[in-house]
Amino acid sequence: MIRFLQGTLALTLLVGLVGVCKADPTVGVYYYPWWGAGQGGHTFDQTLRAHTTPNTQLPAVGPQYSSRDANVISAHIDQSHLGNISMWSMSWWGPNSYENQTIRNNILPHPRASELSYTIHYETGGRLGDHNNPNYSNLTPDFQYLATNIFSDPNYMRIDGRPVVVMYLSRVFFDDAAGAAALSNMRTTMQNQYGYDPYIIGDHLFNSVAAGASNMDAITSFDVYGQVFGNGVVNQTKIDQLANIYSNAQNVANNAGVDFVPGLAPGYNDKAVRPGHLPAARYFPGEPFGTAMEAMLQDAVLPHTDVDINDLILVNSFNEWHEDTQIEASVIGPSTNTDDSPGGMDLTVGRYYEGYGNLYLDILRNATQTTQPITPAEIRWGRGTANGMFVGNYTDLANWNADNVAPDPPRVPGPGDRARVDRSGTDMTINSTIVANDFLFGVDEAGQTFTFEAGADVTLASNLFVSFNSGDIIFEVQTGSSISIGGNFLLGQHDGKQSGQQFMNDEDITVTIAGMVDNMGDVILGDRYGLVPATTSMDVDVLLDITTGTLRTSDIKFAPNGDLATYLAPANNNTMGVQIGDEGLIVIVGSDSTAKMNNLIANGLLYTNSATGSIQVSFDGSDTLVQVVLGGDFDGDGDVDGADFLVWQRNPSVGSLADWQNNYGFTGAQSALKSIPEPTTLVLMLASALFLSGSDLRRSK
Repeated sequence: MIRFLQGTLALTLLVGLVGVCKADPTVGVYYYPWWGAGQGGHTFDQTLRAHTTPNTQLPAVGPQYSSRDANVISAHIDQSHLGNISMWSMSWWGPNSYENQTIRNNILPHPRASELSYTIHYETGGRLGDHNNPNYSNLTPDFQYLATNIFSDPNYMRIDGRPVVVMYLSRVFFDDAAGAAALSNMRTTMQNQYGYDPYIIGDHLFNSVAAGASNMDAITSFDVYGQVFGNGVVNQTKIDQLANIYSNAQNVANNAGVDFVPGLAPGYNDKAVRPGHLPAARYFPGEPFGTAMEAMLQDAVLPHTDVDINDLILVNSFNEWHEDTQIEASVIGPSTNTDDSPGGMDLTVGRYYEGYGNLYLDILRNATQTTQPITPAEIRWGRGTANGMFVGNYTDLANWNADNVAPDPPRVPGPGDRARVDRSGTDMTINSTIVANDFLFGVDEAGQTFTFEAGADVTLASNLFVSFNSGDIIFEVQTGSSISIGGNFLLGQHDGKQSGQQFMNDEDITVTIAGMVDNMGDVILGDRYGLVPATTSMDVDVLLDITTGTLRTSDIKFAPNGDLATYLAPANNNTMGVQIGDEGLIVIVGSDSTAKMNNLIANGLLYTNSATGSIQVSFDGSDTLVQVVLGGDFDGDGDVDGADFLVWQRNPSVGSLADWQNNYGFTGAQSALKSIPEPTTLVLMLASALFLSGSDLRRSK
């Protein structure tokens, strides 16, 4: 039977898909909401990465972050998407614990919580006492509390309608008659009071499956390290040993009538918090970092998933830095095998460690995203009337009056799609999440308005075109909306199919940004997209107006494939420019950003209608306004926080991560208005501005 998992990201079934392939596994991680220096939570002082030398290798979101920081939670959600992670199994230590309050007050109510699903990782060692002499008095009250306060959350993961709980060390707490009786009593109470009993994934495997497996609903192995890497040796033989353990355990689980959830870990080192365990390196001898995790996924974990529960796997861990099992993104830094201990290697024991960035998230995604969306080459909207259509509103889609469109009605685009909006008079409003390859707004037609309202979140792998062979286009990115572009942002393009053909004639193209546009490529205004010579446009106005929003881009270029001087000649009556409003911000990224900005100013194409806006550089013919931005303030909001890391993570060329680390937590940008200097002086001034700019810690909890 294929069991139904609620609280996970929906799968889209595409019409026309032929054949059946194994679905991507459901990836869960052990998530520790216990961080918070000075708040009663854990600090990073007792972690290996706080003691590596010459540089520490701490979390990218901050060296002493709080699990209650909304920006940190948001950053972790983004990192989860990067790693193809859809579920957090959250460490829970009881109703009065720091972790419980963090889960209830900060994680589950977070504005982006619905992007993932959640389970409780029940910490038996903290709730049931010594496993040699357990006290089960907390078990039923704890589950009643969870049912009342957490299981009811709409994003809580369920299997067959039953809330999922991962039970730590079930192999020693529930392997005898007393444990079985306590578990049975809890299930009976839950069934009588709430109409269900939890779906329990028991940590019931350590080399072999413990007694009492049939009392679980599924079994897993939390302690991967202790089973095969306890002697500190990491190689393919150890991976093969783990694969054999999982194969035998899966057979035992099947015979017991329960499901199997394979676990994995990238490495292990708890020397900073307790003595006695040899570290397990994150690499095979003589091979790159991450090879151990890659081999574990391919050879031991993925071959032993259980289709009954959507091939669920559990990663130990997302952020258990004390034992160095984390895959959470770290700062990036060189490898080292030294630390600040008296012996210089007391913690590393000669193993090498690096500031790895997103490496383990990338490894996890590459191993678990096995299927690709099957989509048509292009989706067209607008071959009919579509005023007021809202992308994501299927009622409107169903009422679409399409003409020669396939499919009919057109669907919301997918990651591989080119989405094209054309036909004169078509207005489109976007207010939801869209992921596509590229978007073409205003194709071969004119007189269209496109509005991105608050809540719109568009991610494009390639380019965004506004007015392609067309004109009289209004394109608004309103406050609260965002567009992320992996390629170029092109305004007023012509394909130059015919030699001597005009670009456009008597048309206006206005793009207004009050939200966020993050463009990894270039912004290109008014250009021939093809290579065939063409005459210039006539009476065409192209305006990019950053009113109160932010535009982040690699460069801003004007007609790079054409003759800019001819384009802007008075006789042609064309205008082209970038305007910055009172609270607008343009950020030009990259090591050569000063030269790029100077080029814009020298050409008189970057100007402002305000002398007070929070902008990095602007030009109005007489004044240059330079904002001295804190180093690491990549989103330009005046402080250095977790949101800036997300910007850097999506586009590392925005600046130095070291600046972000050094200034984390600082606020306050300064501005200075000066008369425009000579070009050479300007370059130096801009440069100055940009430069300013088995064993577990939980036992001792």
